[in-house]
Amino acid sequence: MNQLPDYLLKLSLGLTLIWLFYYLVLRRLTFYHWNRWYLLLYSALAFIIPLVDLNQTLPPRQLAEIPILRSVPTVSAATNVGTQFFAPEGEKKQPAAAKITPPESNREPLSPAKIIIGLLTLGTAFMLLRLGLQLFSYFRIKKRAQLVSEGEGVKVYHVARNIVPFSFGNAIFLNPDLHAANDLKEILCHELVHVRQRHTFDVLGAELLCALNWFNPFAWLIRHAIRQNLEFIADREVLEKGIEARTYQLLLLKVAGVPEFRLANRFNFSSLKQRIIMMNRLKSARVHLLRFLFVLPLLFILLMACRTETEIENRPVESQDLIPSKSRQVDFEYLAGMLIDAESGSPIVNLKLEKIVGKMEQVGTTWYREPIETLGTISTDENGFYFWKIDVRNQTRENVVYELKPKDEEYKHLNISVIHGREWFTSANLRYSIKFLIEGENRGLQDDYAILRRDFAEPGSDAPDESEVKQLLLKELPGFASQHRLIYDFKKRYWKPTQIITKFRNGYFDKDRSLLGYEGVLEFYLDGKKIGYEEINQEFRGYLIKPAKREYDEAGTRRGINNKLFYLTFPVYRKPPPEALLTNQNIEWIDTKDFDLALLNKEPYMLDGFRQVFGASSNLMPLKEEVKRVAIFKGDLARYYDRKLDKLWWVETRPVEEVMERPNFVAR
Repeated sequence: MNQLPDYLLKLSLGLTLIWLFYYLVLRRLTFYHWNRWYLLLYSALAFIIPLVDLNQTLPPRQLAEIPILRSVPTVSAATNVGTQFFAPEGEKKQPAAAKITPPESNREPLSPAKIIIGLLTLGTAFMLLRLGLQLFSYFRIKKRAQLVSEGEGVKVYHVARNIVPFSFGNAIFLNPDLHAANDLKEILCHELVHVRQRHTFDVLGAELLCALNWFNPFAWLIRHAIRQNLEFIADREVLEKGIEARTYQLLLLKVAGVPEFRLANRFNFSSLKQRIIMMNRLKSARVHLLRFLFVLPLLFILLMACRTETEIENRPVESQDLIPSKSRQVDFEYLAGMLIDAESGSPIVNLKLEKIVGKMEQVGTTWYREPIETLGTISTDENGFYFWKIDVRNQTRENVVYELKPKDEEYKHLNISVIHGREWFTSANLRYSIKFLIEGENRGLQDDYAILRRDFAEPGSDAPDESEVKQLLLKELPGFASQHRLIYDFKKRYWKPTQIITKFRNGYFDKDRSLLGYEGVLEFYLDGKKIGYEEINQEFRGYLIKPAKREYDEAGTRRGINNKLFYLTFPVYRKPPPEALLTNQNIEWIDTKDFDLALLNKEPYMLDGFRQVFGASSNLMPLKEEVKRVAIFKGDLARYYDRKLDKLWWVETRPVEEVMERPNFVAR
């Protein structure tokens, strides 16, 4: 019992870091199956990690040799300042002069720790009871439903109630009288994904997570992320079966409400806006799978935070305690690349580079490089190519720096380095570069292009061939050189561009002097219409702020060049307008029977609170029978949503409480 508060504190820390990593790093990726297993597995690991003590699995002396260990504090409810009420009664220290008197009775008083543990237990019991009632509700619905189909391990039930379609276990529940025949096919396709991929286990796991951690808001956020990601999976599977995205998204808008059984995978999950956004998002490039590797250091930090601190860990590590570094399983480090003169474009030939070995030293919280010795020199060849293979198999010291620095004053600012040690990460181990260098005050005109080693070396390869690296760099050099020349010449000519977009030769640049794309490839769109770049400049002439812009990188090139750019002069949605604008002069309600849907093909409109336009929103067109309310916004009210308009259609197909940022209309 005395260890429970300590365990709960460590568990809460683990769940917090797991959700923050998902929200900041993984949430916007379209690797939904990877995200599913991340949320499930690492939420389960959060319960196990507090039980693992590194001091019980590794020798304390070996732990003390990890430099980063000193910067990660231990987490303990019993030792934290201001949380002494968590400590066991008998472990509180008495003042030296205090006199301890025997208790007047054998009944132990209620301590703050016992009260808190009692409240936590009561809350967990309530949440488990709630979960049990939800399961009871499911069996009651199932008992009253009519089984109409059974095959391949899937059962379909008809429910004579006004419910949203949902699935649970291997069963699908729906009311066919509420949906058109064509819609039923898409609904069943969606729910079959939940059934066949056993998403119910995810939902039950998320509910159990919240039952055991009802006091932790991050547990509820993880629960929401799990359920939302399951809907992303089902949506992607449905669209990949050939169902048109626009039709499917309109169906989601139609099927509104909350099912009686809230524990289920339901067809119309609440965050429709995010689902539509993710459906319209381009698939993430596979290179982004590397983000999942950063979960490993996250787990290591959690393990270190959950350790128990020892005396040997608090004392300085002596020099004789150093052992050969085993943190990175590599035998060789590499410094390789090409050096090109930024102005002439010619290789920098015979540039002597000193091979320097140094160490990283910490003074307070700051790290400094301290040279130790020079091992000799190498020179760039006729192509400006350099290559240094460093044997680190017998290295006995950590945080060793290997550098290449020009021997003479020319290009003295150049520094090429790699740090071999436990707590250091360097891109030199993952890429080789082509550097366009310049001296003097115009050093900002130089450029650097990286080539990943995975482009030419097998995963885990530790011995790239020198000639192979050189041939790859020579192959990539013309493209990088051409792009660099374009950027270099533009920056020399334009110190501060005045246009939103400046065309220079065959390239387009923004006001930050960044290359956006190339003529004949890059397309510009303004408020959903394809136009020329001159019209973008004309539209935003005199603006002190940058226009809203969405970028599409369909090619996914390493150089970061776009194929499409979308500029908007209006927001996709806005907060409700002031009530002073909601006057009879500014609003005209239209009878839906008299409404001509074809008008929306020619005039701007908002659907359920979202502006519909190519490149800016979901670009949906409702069906005639779905339209529930129609209004025309005029004058200042129309201009509130779009400064260029005197008239804007407002169309609603959902219940009023589900329309995004709906104005406070009276009696509508």
